[in-house]
Amino acid sequence: MILYKYRALNRYTDEIIESRRLFCANWGELNDPMEGMFEFFSSDHHDRRYLEDIIRHKNEFRVCSLSKVKYSHLLWAHYADQFRGVLIAVDIPVPAADLVEVYYRSSHSFPVRRNWMNTETVARRILSSKHKDWSYEKEVRILSREEYFPIPIIRHVTLGIRSSRSDDERVMWLCRDHRIPVYKLRLTDEGLEERPIDEYYRARADSEAW
Repeated sequence: MILYKYRALNRYTDEIIESRRLFCANWGELNDPMEGMFEFFSSDHHDRRYLEDIIRHKNEFRVCSLSKVKYSHLLWAHYADQFRGVLIAVDIPVPAADLVEVYYRSSHSFPVRRNWMNTETVARRILSSKHKDWSYEKEVRILSREEYFPIPIIRHVTLGIRSSRSDDERVMWLCRDHRIPVYKLRLTDEGLEERPIDEYYRARADSEAW
């Protein structure tokens, strides 16, 4: 499955390309303040152990966020430094035990009932769910107990419309060493599209209209 990581340009982004691995953050460090919230429905005080096990498993997981969407204005603006960053297309074989598609709910917290399922599965369900206001992200998550998730293949890297010439050249050099195709995003009357970056700069040199 090809998924997309939107990133600002910095040394951590360079590391993704060089090391072919994605950083998985503690879920509490993610940008949604409602991340990991759930509501436990029970009137039995004996259910405390079940609740504690859910919380323990939840705290064991780390999260890396990806998207199924390639040409999203909002994702480029929010996560790729207002179009100055990059999109990294990664190919992850499926099925993969660590890969989950986010479910978007209408409630602000995830409802949990006693003996609904085993506590580790409940914890994964909680971290695989977000409020529907985030549905534009079409998110797919890596849930892992490890700090890094290896990427088998990086299909390509796309530089944003506003990325600088110096950043473009640095990323081109970095990707060339790893034989990763590089594209440049452009805005047309029909929306966003990408072109091979060599073609983009040849066209600019020839004063062609892009």
